[in-house]
Amino acid sequence: MSKKRKRINFSLEPISAMNEKQKKVLSCRENQVLIGSAGTGKTFLATYLGLKEVLDERSDITKLVFFRSAVPTRDIGFLPGNEKEKMEVYTRPYKGICSELLKNGTAFEELEFKGNIGFQPTSFVRGTTLKNTFVIVDECQNMTFHELDSLITRLGEDCKIIFCGDTEQADLKNNGFGRFHGILRTMEEFSTTSFEIEDIVRSDLVKSYLRNKSRYSKG
Repeated sequence: MSKKRKRINFSLEPISAMNEKQKKVLSCRENQVLIGSAGTGKTFLATYLGLKEVLDERSDITKLVFFRSAVPTRDIGFLPGNEKEKMEVYTRPYKGICSELLKNGTAFEELEFKGNIGFQPTSFVRGTTLKNTFVIVDECQNMTFHELDSLITRLGEDCKIIFCGDTEQADLKNNGFGRFHGILRTMEEFSTTSFEIEDIVRSDLVKSYLRNKSRYSKG
């Protein structure tokens, strides 16, 4: 039974699927793995689904949390400033998506202040139990198996999770995403959508570049 909670005064901008694979993602009620080319909308779609749950007063999910590794150094010590300033490099894409979907330039900060949204590097996940949370694990191709294993075993009651990754953009050569995804494929709780170059929606230029990059590599 859904818990009574305070109303969040944001309206989610409706979006429409731009191809059949996006339609599959938006209609899926399971946990998901979204893999494939850059510019196909993986993180955008995942964020939309997470915000939809958080803003739905009937949902038990009250918080959206993004997880990501600090690649390539595996830490954030080399960046200037305090911890919040260092994390800005990694939260910037999610702030932009939230601003677009909620038509508010400070939506991420306002929801963060209310405790409805957050960002954490994978370094701090150990010992945490997540409840009533929609989890987006981004850039999975840059995580070790231990990181991915640690994340999924943090999930408590009333949680959903989406893993996003692109194996063609791996900065971490010995990543554990392949092995981890192999396990998820055997679980009925997960649905996988694999995006190809032809599913790119960011721009025709990106699609053309990646198409020709693929041909050049093969040639």
